[in-house]
Amino acid sequence: MNQNSKNTEIQSSREDPERLLSLLSPRSREKALWVLENERVVKYVFKPSGRELWVVSGEGGDYLVLGDYYCACLDFYLESLVKIKKTYCYHIVAKKIAELTGNYRTFEISDSEFESLIDDLMKHVLEISE
Repeated sequence: MNQNSKNTEIQSSREDPERLLSLLSPRSREKALWVLENERVVKYVFKPSGRELWVVSGEGGDYLVLGDYYCACLDFYLESLVKIKKTYCYHIVAKKIAELTGNYRTFEISDSEFESLIDDLMKHVLEISE
């Protein structure tokens, strides 16, 4: 699936949580619903810049989700970027549904903590991929 098809798919599903869930396998749907039910989607807002980062805590840890199209999890890397077998991981779908429904936690932290948060998230990703 090319990038334009991906953009059209997420845009047509943008306002419909059920349609977003339908983009996932049954097992991934269960995981996304578990993430949402357990309020494991977090939006970090950095002050004073207003920069935002979204983090989804799934079964394997905490993953940075950028926009509607990228997740730092190994599943997204292997299945979406390498094998091109699926478009989204459950972290991306859970983040988007949380954003639509307001079902997420927000933490305001200092801009000075931005680099530390990114470092922590990337260390986790590197540990998993080894």
